[in-house]
Amino acid sequence: RPLGPRGSESLGVLVAKSGLDAGPIAGLREIGLLAEPEALGHEVYDDSDLGLLRAVVELREIGMTEDIIVALGAIYVRHFRALQADVHAMLAGDDRDWDREELVAIQRQLTANSQRMIPAVDRVLNYVHQRPIQRLTLEAVRTAQQTGTGAGV
Repeated sequence: RPLGPRGSESLGVLVAKSGLDAGPIAGLREIGLLAEPEALGHEVYDDSDLGLLRAVVELREIGMTEDIIVALGAIYVRHFRALQADVHAMLAGDDRDWDREELVAIQRQLTANSQRMIPAVDRVLNYVHQRPIQRLTLEAVRTAQQTGTGAGV
């Protein structure tokens, strides 16, 4: 059965539904990619957590090793935390000379529209992330064709 919208599963049930062993999940928890529900104001795991673990299963099925997945996850977590800190500092007015009234109005508007803002930001981040991966993949295929090794041969 699917998880509820706010979550309704313990870690054990999440592990069972994901199709992953506990080992890789422990690694994802250790690096902070799979967040503890309490850190997000939840009591249990939810559909987003299950979606993450199912994506990991898919990555393993296409040949990514557990070590690579955890290492990539650690890179993403580290850099997204830095990105989030920069965004928070900007929107809090810590790194810009904002007009105070304008800043408060922006903060209120964004907070009131968070249900629309979050999916829009997700789309922008997805786009920014996909383009370099597409370029790197194409470059790897071209290099492999030129050298007769690796992908694209």
